Amino acid sequence: MIENDRARNGRSVEVVGTYNPRTNPASVNLNRERIDYWTSKGAQMSEIVAKLFAKTPVAA
Repeated sequence: MIENDRARNGRSVEVVGTYNPRTNPASVNLNRERIDYWTSKGAQMSEIVAKLFAKTPVAA
């Protein structure tokens, strides 16, 4: 994200997912609707986030 998309104190504007590597297997929870919204507004995923997004199946 660019600086204008962050809150004044530097935290993210919105958390759209979580990753917990301590579970076996690692748990990934993504809010695909909000991720699609932010990417449509110009947000770009990091390489690692894009890989997690691609590997995580769509919830039925």
